[in-house]
Order: sequence, then C-alpha cells, then structure tokens
Amino acid sequence: MDQLRVDKITFVGEQVGPVEQELERKLIACLAPGTGVRDAYLVRVAYSHSPEQSVALCLSGGGERAQQIVGCVGRVFHKMFSNTQSLDVVFLTNVQMAEIGAVARPFYTAH
Repeated sequence: MDQLRVDKITFVGEQVGPVEQELERKLIACLAPGTGVRDAYLVRVAYSHSPEQSVALCLSGGGERAQQIVGCVGRVFHKMFSNTQSLDVVFLTNVQMAEIGAVARPFYTAH
C-alpha cells in the first residue's frame, strides 16, 4: 500500500454500474460499526497532479482505524479485480465532505 498526498481532489461523480454495486455491497463489511466510518462513497476523482481520472472509495470518519480499513478494502477489491487495477481510499476532510455531497450520494451511512 502506498500513501499519497495530493494538493487538490476534484470529485467528478458517482462510479455506478452492476459491478460497482457488487463491490459496494462487499465493502460494507469493511465499514461496519466500530470502524468509525460515517459515510462511504464510490466516486470518480481527478487529482491536481494527473490529467486522468481515478476511482476512489471516499470515507468520512474512520481515520483512527485507517490501516485496518484500507487492508480490508484491499482484500475485497483484489478478490474481485486483477492486481493491475487499483482503488484509491480517501479519508475526507470537512471541506471535502461538502464538495463530494454535491456530486454523489453515499452507498453506506452508519446508523
């Protein structure tokens, strides 16, 4: 796992489709109560350092259990997709929460 810090993330829109719905359903086990995750989004993002878009799992909360969550997400993702594909995991700031809410709805919300 690599950790990357970027200056700016632009949230483009939800990543939707049947495969994505299956991924979201399986990822919920990684986000269960006790992890501190409040909301989870699967979205297309653009980073300031790259002209290409990526797919990211964006989470509010859960920062204190980040390694555990990222490990679980990685295992789920790699069971479904080849090792040549990747899924970024972003722990959202308060400002980013407002930005992402303008383009996507969470697929998971803690009760």
